[in-house]
Amino acid sequence: MITGKDLIQWGFKPGKWFPGAIADAQRMEGEGRSQDEIFAHLQTLMPVEMMPRTNALPFGVFLEPENDVERDNLGLVVEAMDALLRTPTVVSGVVMPDACPAGTIPVGGVVATRNAIHPGFHSADICCSMAITVFKRNDDPKKILDAAFEITHFGPGGRKDQRGRAMPAEL
Repeated sequence: MITGKDLIQWGFKPGKWFPGAIADAQRMEGEGRSQDEIFAHLQTLMPVEMMPRTNALPFGVFLEPENDVERDNLGLVVEAMDALLRTPTVVSGVVMPDACPAGTIPVGGVVATRNAIHPGFHSADICCSMAITVFKRNDDPKKILDAAFEITHFGPGGRKDQRGRAMPAEL
């Protein structure tokens, strides 16, 4: 009768999958299957150990820091993305202008994967900041966008000369 010791001798690493593998091996042995057939079947059951890449994949960075705080932020984001892009199932990534470190993936970090779903690859970007713009239907869209761009900033810290600033009441 095939036991866990046999599987270990065949080179299989013990783990949570072992009891099911032993049961399958014993069933197949009882059916008169050869050890080669049993071994081949057990190889399909063995969990795949994913080793991280030695080097991260290259990734785009669309964040241009303008002060020391933002440079520190960029360093942390790049460090987090570098670690994330060592994951074998990740095929590409990018850092967007609103990036800041948070959770498994930075806020503003985006990755594409192949043949995998990573439920933990989301950030903690809930209400980092909020703004509201109220305008009349007949307001000139160019004036609204120009005013919004003038007071909007992606990334941490904001602008010292912009704090507490609001869009003009009349555009």
